[in-house]
Amino acid sequence: MAYNPLSSGFNIKDPYGISPSQRLKTALNKTTMDRRNVGTGYDRQRYDIGQAQKAAVPQIGERFISRGIYDSGLRKKALAQQLAAFDRARSEAATAQNRAILDLALQDLAAQGQFTGERLQRATDASAVRAAKAAEIREAMS
Repeated sequence: MAYNPLSSGFNIKDPYGISPSQRLKTALNKTTMDRRNVGTGYDRQRYDIGQAQKAAVPQIGERFISRGIYDSGLRKKALAQQLAAFDRARSEAATAQNRAILDLALQDLAAQGQFTGERLQRATDASAVRAAKAAEIREAMS
């Protein structure tokens, strides 16, 4: 009898024979690391925004002092606009972090759903094979 590679159970999508539970663990570990990287990037971005704010706020006052209009309402308005821009940048960074965390949570759910689906498929296939064998045995006994 010739060797039939299609009947050997070889999966071209998974040549190393990784089990579904190993694939699930790998996917969950990857999203955990991605979640940590998102948090680190967000912290770095907040730090950079804070440093830029510390540098920019005194410059606004210096510019109005050099013009001789420090006590005017223009300085307060410029300061308010600058602080609003920094707050907007912080909220955009927080929104981006929340979106990234949501995407990672959805990836986790998708990996768990795929794992559950694979287990259900194997159980269904095994039940179908058992039912077919039982039918053969019944035929052979009758």
